[in-house]
Amino acid sequence: PARKAAPVDENQGALAIEVEGPRRPKPKDPELHLQREALKAALQAPHLAGPHFDSLPGDAFTEPAYLELHQGLQAAGGASCGLAGPALFDAVKRNCQHQVVQSLVTELSVEPMHARTEPDLRYVESLIAAPNKSVVARQIADIKSRLQRLSPLENADDYRALFGDLVAMEQYHKALGEQASGSLA
Repeated sequence: PARKAAPVDENQGALAIEVEGPRRPKPKDPELHLQREALKAALQAPHLAGPHFDSLPGDAFTEPAYLELHQGLQAAGGASCGLAGPALFDAVKRNCQHQVVQSLVTELSVEPMHARTEPDLRYVESLIAAPNKSVVARQIADIKSRLQRLSPLENADDYRALFGDLVAMEQYHKALGEQASGSLA
């Protein structure tokens, strides 16, 4: 797909700094650390991230630049598209609209992952589980909120069904936590 030129601030002269689009995320932001690591894993080790990364929902990425990068990777065919290295980076960049995100692709493709040894499947899957765990936590909070508004006496069937969903989501959340803890080991 053809990318439309991003608006620039004409007062910037030769710099031509993009004035629309997401801001550059702070690399050391602890709130975004696991999202950043998951993206690095998908770019640097797509053979390990593969379908596990591709199944991550977009709302696993709360930072707009990371979300756009995730969407660009998905539009390029995902981590399991069969591309790697410069071919993958170029395909992802072509699917990212903003300069900030395009430069972020380059940055994350070379920034070392925080693994103590060469990243393996277990490590990469643990990185990907962490942002997914956050999504599930938000879903659990939503279910709990809905349960509080339901009367177990007046809406017994709905209440039981929603409570069953809550139990299943909490078990899934716990399993993701155990899987994600592998990234901290």
